[in-house]
Amino acid sequence: MIYMRKEIIAVLIFLILPMRICFAASANDIGTTGAQFLELGVGARAAAMGNAYSSIADDSTAIYWNPARLQTCEQSNISLMHAIWLDNIYYDWASYAQATDVGTFGLGMQYLSYGSIPGMDETGLGTGDFSPSDMAGYLSYSNSICRELTYGVNLKYISSKIEQTATAYAGDIGIAASYPYNILNWSFVYQNIGTKLKMAGSDYDLPANMKYGVSAKLLNNWLVALDVNMPNDNAVTCCFGTEYGSAITKNTTLFLRAGYNTNTSEIDGLQGVTGGFGIRYHDVSFDYAFVPYGVLGNTQKVSLSMFFGHERAKVVEKPMEVKPEPVKTPEPVKTPEPVKTPEPVKIPEPIKISNLAVADFTGKNVSAADASIVADFLRTELVNIGGFNVIEKANMDKILAEAAFQQTGCTTAECAVQIGKLLNVRQMVVGSLSKLMDTYYITVNLIDVETGKIIASYDQEAMDAKELRAACKTLARKISR
Repeated sequence: MIYMRKEIIAVLIFLILPMRICFAASANDIGTTGAQFLELGVGARAAAMGNAYSSIADDSTAIYWNPARLQTCEQSNISLMHAIWLDNIYYDWASYAQATDVGTFGLGMQYLSYGSIPGMDETGLGTGDFSPSDMAGYLSYSNSICRELTYGVNLKYISSKIEQTATAYAGDIGIAASYPYNILNWSFVYQNIGTKLKMAGSDYDLPANMKYGVSAKLLNNWLVALDVNMPNDNAVTCCFGTEYGSAITKNTTLFLRAGYNTNTSEIDGLQGVTGGFGIRYHDVSFDYAFVPYGVLGNTQKVSLSMFFGHERAKVVEKPMEVKPEPVKTPEPVKTPEPVKTPEPVKIPEPIKISNLAVADFTGKNVSAADASIVADFLRTELVNIGGFNVIEKANMDKILAEAAFQQTGCTTAECAVQIGKLLNVRQMVVGSLSKLMDTYYITVNLIDVETGKIIASYDQEAMDAKELRAACKTLARKISR
């Protein structure tokens, strides 16, 4: 684990430091940039937290904040945002993320409409109304370097329309690190690297920005975050945000949020104190934010996010073993055997449901009784799903007692194989229940008794003891796939 942390730090240094030096040199010459709508954050949750969001984005809005965070989306999801900004100015965002076993893919669109504006020529005569608008389309991809480190990239098409339309192309690159158990998160993203935007006979640079983010989970469901922005067209700004979540019912959670942004720009930004709330029911989240924009006034944002599809399984990766093939000696020439009459065709037997047993869990910072109860929860959920013949706990204890086998503390594949052979099952589930601060973590391994190999490994979090049963139901679905 120490080696892994050193590897992460080395990657961060070698990726960020050269870009930071080059970027600082260009940032000394602060000037006007085009397509400044790209600096307007997306999502009501992020806005309520003062835009301190690059290290905690966990839905498809990560396309905007840091594409590396897309890989934290365990399910596919859609995010929508709408805001009325001043008179007749509408700001909208729509995005989609698809989680797969080869990475996460995303599509996003950012759109700003300014309503109808009267046009005039150089002499002041009216030329008719026109409707300015700004649009950016995003194509994203994210994947893991290792369990603690992810990367992501964006490709963008940018269009800015006044009386004529100007276009540009750009990209974002980002990395994100998490250790341990998603409690501490780090983030870096370099945004809007691309071509110039030609407008009214002049070329404008895009509003490039380097963003550093860090966040931490404190106590139970309390989150704090900090982002530092280093744009090429303005001063360095800091964003602070906090979020507290509380379960209202079994399937409903209420979130309260607040933030502060040090931005002093009168053109491109959110300023001062922000606030808002969110409600998540099952796989649907609704968020609201109150956002101050300095002399430009205040606005409000609303967002809707929907999650769907199966969660991405976390299969244990093992290095491929390459074994040299033994040299074959030539076989002696055999005399032809007499022709045999064909055997009657056998009708294949129906596929049998696999026998499976769940060993008692070990406890880390919890009692052995609590760990055993959680193992009982998992047995019950596996029986309800119906994908296995699950050995009853009483029968398992009786057989092991007759064989004078003690299963307490059984977490290794070798131990699971011994129990599995005594119980005459094909697969064993071994695991542990641990507690860190107020959060429970359940980790299970599915082991093939015949080969002794770990087929798959899964983990699930529970914010309190009441959620342990629901966590076991999720693990049972993963094991049954």
